[in-house]
Amino acid sequence: MKIVITAGPTREKIDPVRFISNYSSGKMGYSLAAASVESGHDVVLISGPVNLLPPDGVCLVKVTSAAEMAEAVHKYAALADMLIMTAAVADYRPANPFDSKMKKLPGKLVLELERTEDIL
Repeated sequence: MKIVITAGPTREKIDPVRFISNYSSGKMGYSLAAASVESGHDVVLISGPVNLLPPDGVCLVKVTSAAEMAEAVHKYAALADMLIMTAAVADYRPANPFDSKMKKLPGKLVLELERTEDIL
């Protein structure tokens, strides 16, 4: 079987040096990918930024944002027999990310967030 597995967090850009994310380690998705390869399946692992080495034998697709994750899932899932979604995809992203590093200003910073695409 051809199996597509998502893993890890996504990062949503605030500016070129800052982002919002979550604490997902990606361990569950990477373990499932390793077990799937060991069982003789072809595996595409779509992964957000993690500190893990990909299991031998997987096709690793690196993504950063929820939009990149959605694009990769739509591309690879169409060819798969099974899709396993373990990634912790951000529900929101900054509506207007800054093009350059924000300067610290007095007072509060208010970030307007917009929903990301529901991939599943």
